[in-house]
Amino acid sequence: MTDDDPAITRVPDFDCPRCGYTCTAVGTTDGTAGAPTPGNVCGCMACGFPMMFDIDPLTGLLRLRTMTPADVDTLSEDQMRELTRVQHFAQTWTPMQRNRN
Repeated sequence: MTDDDPAITRVPDFDCPRCGYTCTAVGTTDGTAGAPTPGNVCGCMACGFPMMFDIDPLTGLLRLRTMTPADVDTLSEDQMRELTRVQHFAQTWTPMQRNRN
């Protein structure tokens, strides 16, 4: 489901395996519209923990999962730059900024 902001997409609740923050929406860092697809990277809004979207083999639905070292090895320069950006800024976001979506 896409939010009123085309750069925000609602996702099934997902708890960060590092800090427990509950993610309910994802967005693009450049403001472009679109829902995540398998292979897209994501960082926790609270702690920056790196995750990746893939297809759950049991349900066939899109899910977030912990990024593996093999995943990191396959990241493009753009993906690595954006993930680093999220990890850097996640530490500075206030609870209100994290919960705006």
